[in-house]
Amino acid sequence: MVSLSEILGEEADDLSNSVSETTASEEAAEVELEAETVNNEANDNDEETGDFMTGKVKWFDTKKGYGFIEQEDGDDIFVHYSAIEEDGFKDLSEDQEVSFEVVENDKGLQAKNVTKS
Repeated sequence: MVSLSEILGEEADDLSNSVSETTASEEAAEVELEAETVNNEANDNDEETGDFMTGKVKWFDTKKGYGFIEQEDGDDIFVHYSAIEEDGFKDLSEDQEVSFEVVENDKGLQAKNVTKS
């Protein structure tokens, strides 16, 4: 049996590289769309609880743009990168202390106006 690489030669490698680049671009676009969707869902129907508190970052995935903050009482609050109040690249580190407001929407509690302590 003859392989596609034997028939097409270098063109098969170029085609393979093109497919890999397209897949990576599609994955990046999907992650960006997911982050926008999370952000839009968080902003539609938000109801501020009026609570302003401090906590520690439990984890934050910079590639996905979200993570969780552990409140002093132990409950976790969702945090989206758009809620971080700083210029430039928005990132949080594990165990970093932060201050934030709590907003409740149909998905639960979410951090808003997050500042690094």
